[in-house]
Amino acid sequence: MDDYKIYLLTIDKFLLKNTVLLKPSYYFISDQITDNSIIFIDEFDTGKETVERSLINRALSSKNDYINLFLKIYNSFQNHIFTRELSILSNSIKNEKYRLSYLKKKSEEIFTTFKLEYNYKTIDSVIDSRQSFLFNDNSYHTMLRNNKDYIRATFNKKNEKVDIFFEDKNQYYENRQEDDIIIYSLVRNISSFLNKFKFMILILSKDYSDYINNIRKENQDKFTVENAMKTIYREFSFNKEEIKILMDEICTDFVLRENINTEIPDMTFYNHGFKYFEFEDSDEHLNETSFNYINFFNTPEKIILYISKKAKVIGISATGSINTATGNYDLDYLRHKLRDDFKSIPVEVYKKIEKELEDNWENYHNGKININTEIVNFNEQQFSVEQRLEKIFNDIRKSKLYSQKLSLLVGDSETGEYVLGRYCNIFKVINEFVIHDDIKSFLCLNMVLPKENKDNFDLNIFKEFMSDLIKLNNKQNENISIEVLESNNFEEDKKRILSKLEKGEKVFIMSSYKTVGAGQNLQYKFLNKKNFVQIGKNIAKNDSRIQKKDIDGLFLGDITNIAVNIYSEDGIEKSDLLKYFLQIEYLYENDEINYVELDNLIKLGFRKYIGSVEDNGYYRCLSNSKHIRRQVTRDVVQAIGRICRTYVKNKNIYIYTVEELIKKLDIRCLDGFILTPEVQAFINKVEEFGYIYTEQQKNTINRAERRSSKAKNYIMSMLSREWDKSSMELWKELREIVIKYPTANETIYNNYEIVNELYISCDKDINKYLYAQNGDFDNVIIDFDNDKDVFKSNRRCSNKVISEVSSKDARLSIVLKYPGLKEFFIKNGYATEFKQNKYILSPVLFNNIYKGAIGEITGKFILERELGIILKEIDDEEKFEFFDFMISQDIYVDFKHWKQNYRQDRNDYKKEITKKINKIGAKKVYIINIVEREEYSRYTQVDERIIEIPALLDTNGNIIRGSLDLLKGEVYNDKNK
Repeated sequence: MDDYKIYLLTIDKFLLKNTVLLKPSYYFISDQITDNSIIFIDEFDTGKETVERSLINRALSSKNDYINLFLKIYNSFQNHIFTRELSILSNSIKNEKYRLSYLKKKSEEIFTTFKLEYNYKTIDSVIDSRQSFLFNDNSYHTMLRNNKDYIRATFNKKNEKVDIFFEDKNQYYENRQEDDIIIYSLVRNISSFLNKFKFMILILSKDYSDYINNIRKENQDKFTVENAMKTIYREFSFNKEEIKILMDEICTDFVLRENINTEIPDMTFYNHGFKYFEFEDSDEHLNETSFNYINFFNTPEKIILYISKKAKVIGISATGSINTATGNYDLDYLRHKLRDDFKSIPVEVYKKIEKELEDNWENYHNGKININTEIVNFNEQQFSVEQRLEKIFNDIRKSKLYSQKLSLLVGDSETGEYVLGRYCNIFKVINEFVIHDDIKSFLCLNMVLPKENKDNFDLNIFKEFMSDLIKLNNKQNENISIEVLESNNFEEDKKRILSKLEKGEKVFIMSSYKTVGAGQNLQYKFLNKKNFVQIGKNIAKNDSRIQKKDIDGLFLGDITNIAVNIYSEDGIEKSDLLKYFLQIEYLYENDEINYVELDNLIKLGFRKYIGSVEDNGYYRCLSNSKHIRRQVTRDVVQAIGRICRTYVKNKNIYIYTVEELIKKLDIRCLDGFILTPEVQAFINKVEEFGYIYTEQQKNTINRAERRSSKAKNYIMSMLSREWDKSSMELWKELREIVIKYPTANETIYNNYEIVNELYISCDKDINKYLYAQNGDFDNVIIDFDNDKDVFKSNRRCSNKVISEVSSKDARLSIVLKYPGLKEFFIKNGYATEFKQNKYILSPVLFNNIYKGAIGEITGKFILERELGIILKEIDDEEKFEFFDFMISQDIYVDFKHWKQNYRQDRNDYKKEITKKINKIGAKKVYIINIVEREEYSRYTQVDERIIEIPALLDTNGNIIRGSLDLLKGEVYNDKNK
């Protein structure tokens, strides 16, 4: 048998750098040590929280000033001469975008374009301690001072600085100038530059390491990649702490990037993470505003995905299949990315396990073991604290005494009523524990631990209360006690408690959900087996599960703050803010909230972080979400699991809980699970109580809106980058697919990644739908069911333009009336109608790609047929997608479907065309509309470079001869100049 190395370590250590004596330090997840290994992750789902905590700490440690970081690199390029060997190695890098010379040029372009030789300074009359924020998760979200929504930056020549203004919409459009500096563009450009820079460092470090090692003698130490990185970073004048941060980002970002080329890059939050920028003003830097940024570039899902592609990962957890993205890895995302490599237990194996367990649980079914469940505060809200206590003591004097004590402890705080209710609930279960002689061990779980003299959860009053109950029930001769089990002293506390139980003492254990979370064992040895019931069949005598017994009773207190509490009186820390952002991004990726809710939740988080009392009411979208409720449900199942560890049970098992917890559960997420009798009994009580939540009906709409935003981000990312042969081919492929499949069935959806990733879906077959947007497709509202009037009355559509995705809106039937065009479409496999299907173009694909492609195909076909004008494809990477076709050298054609509001946009549109002309040095551009919509007169700019042709076809698909004659004359004149 082969020998295997086995490593046992926590998730924390698995993520940290491992430092050893005999070789360079390394990360477990990226080192070859984990290549083709088998990685077992116990308590798989709850381990995600550990990963999140590690990533949050790493993100917080990397806080930096964005512009100053860039300027440090720029200044090094300008003032430092790199060693000859580094320059030679750099020039040999295959992709020139990762060479020193290229990055130097890019840094100069950014420096000049955005006037970075000047200070950037926000314009305000006083230093405002309330910072402004710019959040980016592939879309930009702003939370600016004084509730402004727009950022404007302009060069102040007189004062030699760049002024930053925070304005409302009217101010922004009134004040903006053509030469304004676009902050979003600044951030985008620097971000892209820094990514290339860090990747260059990685490539160059590997080459430099190889180069040095080749010239060193065998008896000399190896020159590691890590030391090569440090050496190169020092060339850019970074200090030791900055180098540590930058190296950490390289080693934990680039190693996690997908190494599989896909047609469509992963545009999800899981792959890109998020970053946010803080505009910070202070007297310490009065003349400039700091652009501090925190970059959360990795996610738990990204890490699991990475290690799953280099090793076999086996997740172990009884609750690991619960679909809660806030309390588990997003299994749908992992399943989608891993495809056939994502495995679950086969159905036949699952059924076999279920059968064996049901046989083991026979003594539950035949009545030898009874499970008693109770909601301790059911219908108790109508009673005062004194009345509730009187039911326990049956003594008015004692009830009044404890009511007064509790009032003195709690005082008149905002949470007073809740805290008083919690005291009463625990008093009730302490009483149950004392009066039931068959309960020897009891686990009482809450979110907080009791401590002596802690007003809202005082251990002393619980002990005093138990002492009075013991006297009241004449049990002074029994060894009955309250013990606290806490994390800080867990092993010692546990040892002491189990020792008492093994001696037969009666112990009420107070602990928290977090302390005895998944994986903690509290079973103990027993004195006399005849007092208990054994479960299981064909159990070996030495089986550890019959050597100890489980705890007899359990109290499940309310579970709070699963959704990050941003309303804490003490404020929220940056780590809590990052956790909050993670939670809302999880919900958005899972279609539980839409873009507007996401945007408002992000702003709300920033407001609470800076101490604002403003509230937009959106927090409930998080706190009441199904993923949070499912996480609560998971925690309950795991908590009940603490009393389900052995095969030796008390004849009566007691489970108590409260209404507040019952209301937060989503027990439907457990459908199809194998549940222990204890969990099933608890669920039966929940169902009896009546609080069962169904899936929110808006998920379909939210999913469609998120997909639409994703498609928009993808298209914008393609248009904003430099074109190369690969990206040009991908763009053409995208265009070809949308023309062929404006709607798609399951087969097409599964066969084409573009359809799979960028189309939206409905729960029924459709061939049209309504949407509303402001013009940038960032915040698109979608409706599959209502007519236009009903949709328009929707509050979400306020101040938005209502449009439709359909063949009618694309005027497909009109253009296909032109003789020969329909046959041309059929011959090339282009769709001649929108068929009823589950999948359909998103609004941005429909408007920016599909309608544009219809115009290009139709216009080219007509011009070649009617005028014999041969249009040439634009294959020059520097000129691609500026215009549709080229007629002759430096003369271009752009086909358009004019919007109905074109008259209002006309001047801005002409300015945009002029910029394009100047950019590529065009002599003339013909802007040709395909189908008439309004009467446009021929328009010629002063410099005669823009010629507008109103339309080629009327609304019946007939040629407009006047337009053709006009175009023919213009083209003829061009050729004869």
